[in-house]
Amino acid sequence: MKNFKELFESYRKGEVTPAEKEYIEAEIEKNELINDYLLENDEDWDKEILGEKAIDVARLKQQTSRKIMRMTLIPIGAVVCIGLLLFYLIIPGIQAMYDQKYYNPTALVPLKVEGVPDDKVMFDFTVYADLFIPGYFVNKVDVVKTGLGKYDLAIDFASKFSYSNDTATIETLKINKGKNTAELEGFHDLTRLPYSFAEKAQPAVATYELSSANERKSMIQENIAELKKLPDSSIVSAYVTFKEDQTIKESLALMKPQNSEIDIAWLGIRNQTKNEQDKNRVILPIGLKVDNTVSYYTDQPVSTKKYPNIINDDRSEKPALLEKMFKSQVQYILDNPDILAITAGTNTQGYDQIKQLKAVQDYINKQGIQSYGGLVYGKPAELITLLQNEQIYSAHLEDARLALFAK
Repeated sequence: MKNFKELFESYRKGEVTPAEKEYIEAEIEKNELINDYLLENDEDWDKEILGEKAIDVARLKQQTSRKIMRMTLIPIGAVVCIGLLLFYLIIPGIQAMYDQKYYNPTALVPLKVEGVPDDKVMFDFTVYADLFIPGYFVNKVDVVKTGLGKYDLAIDFASKFSYSNDTATIETLKINKGKNTAELEGFHDLTRLPYSFAEKAQPAVATYELSSANERKSMIQENIAELKKLPDSSIVSAYVTFKEDQTIKESLALMKPQNSEIDIAWLGIRNQTKNEQDKNRVILPIGLKVDNTVSYYTDQPVSTKKYPNIINDDRSEKPALLEKMFKSQVQYILDNPDILAITAGTNTQGYDQIKQLKAVQDYINKQGIQSYGGLVYGKPAELITLLQNEQIYSAHLEDARLALFAK
């Protein structure tokens, strides 16, 4: 008699009797029922049939499932982690490293006392305006980052006349890799100053001087005549120059006699000898801010030991403190030279401004700090008295208001 295996092979070949066929198909049906039952009661059946071996089978299944899950999840997790790392750390880190190579106006610095971070760009432009922009201070700076090392800056400069009536000057810069790419004549261009003042600032490059004493006197008399036409209560801004350079103490006494209410906004500082050649000239008319117009900073984010009195916090007009402030501000710009690169205009790109500013520092260290004139605010009668002083070389009336903050 054939065994079941032989009989099943004959069944597959169709070489069985009807009785053998019936027997085989009955066995197949029985086997299907058993398999269905096992699938439904796999774990219980294993335990019942296999005993302790069932635990090992179950453990093997769990381990296999976990291994498959780890093999699937680890690559997915790695991709997610790498993506997060790139998004939150690596890409910003690369951008930050790139931005740090150039002037970054979005950089924050802690204020010295309060410990609160603030924009370094505000402090930079505050010092810059004090030195190079007579009569103006920085009201605010808006910065928009436009790419790697690229920024758009809008600097709101306000003056004593413009601070309260929204007529401030707004300069726009486009910074790319630490340089200004906008069409700009330059914040410190000589053409921004009246000629009579500019020729005193840069005698080596002046095309002519007001050589005739009568010519100078006539010019001053014309200004006095204009001042007499104005109401007594009006406020006038004027550039005046001296016949001979004065010390800071002498300048203050000359421009603001005792009991005078004249405000001295800015003193132009001599920065080179009169016979220096064009190749050595300093193109930056540089000066010392005197007036008490409120500056943005009352607490500077830099060392006052390294830069003593860099911002005139106490609004003092003491000559010694003003001279300290001027020297500190010059040193600060030399230590942060990027500010000159981003404010350079198309007419100043060919000059080494850092070298020129260093020449200013060397000059004042050797010759002392002296002024050739400055910008003042005052009532007509007071300015007339000032212009009648024999030590005044020239005058230029700049602006007038019926009252200080009137339009």
